[in-house]
Amino acid sequence: MNRVDDPRFPDTVLEVLEAPRQFAGYKAEYPVLPELAAIAADVLTRYYAERDGNTDAGRVLPADYIFFTGDGRNNHFFSEWKGTSAYDWTLTNPYDD
Repeated sequence: MNRVDDPRFPDTVLEVLEAPRQFAGYKAEYPVLPELAAIAADVLTRYYAERDGNTDAGRVLPADYIFFTGDGRNNHFFSEWKGTSAYDWTLTNPYDD
């Protein structure tokens, strides 16, 4: 959602996902597991709540972190592609029990 809001990227989730060289392995025809669809629906609900003014909607990543890399185990988020300031996960995660 950070990329959808950023003027350097397309304006919809689908356009961001389908942009060249953005998300390896994404194919529209691949099945979506129900538990992943539920997480995506929750993320969208929280995104729209925040956009409508809810300041406690459960954001776990600051708005300016739009780049990431993965190491096969974890994703590492950055506000600049240089990767000099990885996000340290200091915001509360609404998915932790």
